[in-house]
Amino acid sequence: ESSAASDVYKRQTPEFDMPEGGLNIRLIDTPQAQEARVIDHKRRAVQAFARANRMDKRVLGQAGAKIGFVAAGKNWLDLAHAMQVLGMDQEAAVRHGVTTYKVAMTWPLDMQSFAEWAEGLDCIVVVEEKRKLIEGQIKEALFNQKGICRVFGSKDAQGALLFADSYALDPMVIAQKLGQILIAEGCGSARLTGALERIDAAQTANLSLIHISEPTRPLYIS
Repeated sequence: ESSAASDVYKRQTPEFDMPEGGLNIRLIDTPQAQEARVIDHKRRAVQAFARANRMDKRVLGQAGAKIGFVAAGKNWLDLAHAMQVLGMDQEAAVRHGVTTYKVAMTWPLDMQSFAEWAEGLDCIVVVEEKRKLIEGQIKEALFNQKGICRVFGSKDAQGALLFADSYALDPMVIAQKLGQILIAEGCGSARLTGALERIDAAQTANLSLIHISEPTRPLYIS
């Protein structure tokens, strides 16, 4: 026999004004009623649940930071790896005014929790591959808010491509681009410059190993 102890996650039920009849599907229903229930009630309910259970959270840095990095899922792991490559631990993040935000539920975004994290930020970079699902919601959450916060994702400050919609993102590429943004925002340091130089050297070494040979010609037996 064997036994083990584990922490059981206790979910919090948020306070939410349920519509008449609740949120579930019902026997006699119309497409119009279903649509209204999803948009007017279900979406707000799931946002309330995400906030009550603190699904999205700050990982590095602290309140009062000026630069924020956001990611979810696999791209969060890429971002965490990139920050490690750049030498951006908790101490460095606080020193440079950098903070990161881990999104657990990509849609709908918990707007209230995100707005609290983003308060006071001058610049937000969304690390997201393929279709930009989080970036648009972030811009919506910050629209008409006090202060001017720039949001970069698919494009950078100059309008050039930052994170493409095709292929997967690589932690080294992410580290390189975030490092350049940090320097442009006045957060450069010898440690950061050294990290970028090591990334450039590694990429150059990888390219030198690629050997382009003549394509194999098919042989036909007549």
